[in-house]
Amino acid sequence: MIASAFSLVSPNLPIGAFSYSEALESAVENKVVTDCNSFYKWLCHNLKRSLVYFELPVLRNLYESNSIEEFSFWTQRAIALRNTYELRKEEDDKGKAFARLISSLSLTDKKEFLDEARRSYLSAFSLYAKTEDLSLEMMLNCYLFSYIESQCIAAVKLVPLGQTEAWKCIKNASLMSDELIKKSLTVQNDEIGAGLVNLSILSVKHETQYSRIFRS
Repeated sequence: MIASAFSLVSPNLPIGAFSYSEALESAVENKVVTDCNSFYKWLCHNLKRSLVYFELPVLRNLYESNSIEEFSFWTQRAIALRNTYELRKEEDDKGKAFARLISSLSLTDKKEFLDEARRSYLSAFSLYAKTEDLSLEMMLNCYLFSYIESQCIAAVKLVPLGQTEAWKCIKNASLMSDELIKKSLTVQNDEIGAGLVNLSILSVKHETQYSRIFRS
């Protein structure tokens, strides 16, 4: 189980996650993030507002889905809550890549679930966790760490951060995991939503940014 969890958060997971900054590149371009302190503030704000009220509760519902109808409903919800073109494209591209990985490893024979997982990274992430018998809490911890690490790796290239600064950000943000997961488990379904307006604006700006190295 631990090995499966490590493989889920590995930066070598072949889904292309390293290609996306989730608007961080635009935040640097527009001087929202300028140094280590402003980056860490950006990271913590996204964790507390977006992941706690959107990604983690949606992942929980996908994981607990017992029917294809329920799984499909939450897959569509995950797509709908990605409220810019680039964020929806990222959700779609990473979902397709993750589903190809699951299929190539023959981890599930539930074709209808796999077809849905191709539409959404969150859906594919939850399907992989379930096929590998990871607990709900382990899956949520994996997702949190994967997000934190990918943001910090992007920040090394963009801000830029030094390696030690990035490691400190990963360590300090990861210490919040238990608190963030506990909070996300109290979020009711009618409270789920993506409310980071500034991130959405920056994501839209990134679509026409003149010089960029990330796809979102």
